[in-house]
Amino acid sequence: ITTKNQEASNNVYNTALGDRTTILELFNLIKKNLIKYDSNVEKIKPIFGPIRSGDVPHSQASIERAKKLLKSKKILIPYLSSNF
Repeated sequence: ITTKNQEASNNVYNTALGDRTTILELFNLIKKNLIKYDSNVEKIKPIFGPIRSGDVPHSQASIERAKKLLKSKKILIPYLSSNF
């Protein structure tokens, strides 16, 4: 991502698709894309543990900072797109 806005430099930005994504969905998406580079990745299974105090059951990242400082309403990251 490039910008001419100096205020946008040296910031951390959330990346989001505008909807909630579960950890399992993210796991499967990353796995699907890594299989292209190493077929052994297909054998990897998630390990589920007990819910812990402080775990966040649901979250949705805000991209307001990116929209404001990068002057963008939508930033596409194709390798994370589930339609890729």
